[in-house]
Amino acid sequence: MYEAAIVNILGGERLIGKHATTFDGFLVALKKGLPLKTLDALAGTLGLKQSEAVSLLDIPPRTLARRRKEKRFTEEESNRLARIARITARATEAIGDSEKAARWLLAPNRALGGKVPLSVIMAENGLPEVEAILGRIEHGIHS
Repeated sequence: MYEAAIVNILGGERLIGKHATTFDGFLVALKKGLPLKTLDALAGTLGLKQSEAVSLLDIPPRTLARRRKEKRFTEEESNRLARIARITARATEAIGDSEKAARWLLAPNRALGGKVPLSVIMAENGLPEVEAILGRIEHGIHS
């Protein structure tokens, strides 16, 4: 779902690989570990500083320093990046504008009890809840 949009949010085929726009290709890219520069691309899409994007991924500074040497994220970290990119693509589709979608993802949301959508999606039950709200938005229900 949304592989091409997710790849674009994470820096495009040039960064991740030309086969990453397919489901299987994207799984291979995640398993291998996404390049560190995908974080910069994601931060740019969301209008965040790199440090703010790192905090969304919950990566400690010393771990990030090691990743800079290795130039790749682990599979688990790559999956977290992909989760953020996926919900960003979904929000852009539902809202119709990438800048408005980024603002929505980063603002406290009444339907989430005042929590910020991007801070909620890492929880197991958080992602489906945010996706349900986006579904309501797509159907014209203010959320």
